[in-house]
Amino acid sequence: MKVVNICLAGSYNDGWGYQDNLLTKYQKLNGNDVTIITSRFVNEKNSEEYLTVPSGIYINELGIKIKRLNFVKFPWITKIFRKYRGLYSSLSEENPDLIFIHCCQFVDIINVCKYVKNHPNVRVKVDNHADYTNSAKSVPAKILHYTLWRYCARKIDRYAEKFYGVMPSRCDFLMKYYGIDKSKIDLLVMGADDELIENTSKNLNELSKKVNPANNFLIITGGKIDMHKKETIDLMKAINQMKDVKLLIFGSIVEELISEFNANLSEKVTYLGWINQQETYDYLAVSDLAVFPGRHSVLWEQAVGIGLPSIFKKWKGTTHVDLGGNCIIMDNCSEENLKKEIENLRDNNEKYQAMKKNAIEKKKYFSYKEIARMSVE
Repeated sequence: MKVVNICLAGSYNDGWGYQDNLLTKYQKLNGNDVTIITSRFVNEKNSEEYLTVPSGIYINELGIKIKRLNFVKFPWITKIFRKYRGLYSSLSEENPDLIFIHCCQFVDIINVCKYVKNHPNVRVKVDNHADYTNSAKSVPAKILHYTLWRYCARKIDRYAEKFYGVMPSRCDFLMKYYGIDKSKIDLLVMGADDELIENTSKNLNELSKKVNPANNFLIITGGKIDMHKKETIDLMKAINQMKDVKLLIFGSIVEELISEFNANLSEKVTYLGWINQQETYDYLAVSDLAVFPGRHSVLWEQAVGIGLPSIFKKWKGTTHVDLGGNCIIMDNCSEENLKKEIENLRDNNEKYQAMKKNAIEKKKYFSYKEIARMSVE
């Protein structure tokens, strides 16, 4: 099957572990002919800003064709409204059987509608990553979602056979903000990279001895640590008060938190810096517990997908990571509360082993190979 993934509502980053990377990877590994049509935007690692790369066509490290479309005449129009050059002609050249749209918040979706209207046998699916915590936060943003982006969603709704929210909150968002009928919406979770999980078994003993020679209760956290994840500082403070516990942190730190972050590094709290995707899974695999006390990120699903017992902060619409006994959901991730929960797991081996057993047994629900299969069926 020829599958064209459209990633024009934002950025696309080669080699990252985001959903648009991994879903397309496993669509291809499952036997489909996959192309990604995307923008010139990429993410800057240490901020919320976009960088730009040249337009053009190339083959990525997975053998997937990437088409980066140029901006319209005035780049600010593209940055705000997501209008590009050559989308219709690119679709014509690719001749897809299925168009999978990663987020519908771009005005050039009108050209997708025109193409599908002229090629009625082409199937269309749309996913959604917007919710109340990452998008519709301010009054202007809410107005934009209720008006322009609702218009875009309703335009493609005429042709789409399915809308997916990647979290329960994002399914709800499709109904509330865009008026998509509930019967047309399903949950398509983000997951873990099966191939990288398989590769973790090669050097685990050596890595474990390197990062945890004292065989302490090893905790891991990470990602883009910004003001939405500042509870990471509380986690560091909690660990520094505990015995026989060590914390590994990876990823990037925003400038506003660097001073306080550095002040809490110690023999018990180690910063690994920015690590690649394979290293992420390797460090998750040697850890005893993942703790994510801030806002949701794809690392939650990766931890669940590798079968790692976890602690998550309670956010509305993120209950999909709770598979029944594999994790603890905390209402308040204060320093005191984090210390209490972690010590309880460290000191109660029976409780921890039961949690670990559930995590391993149920990790299959977050396999990207299976998620990718569902995305095209």
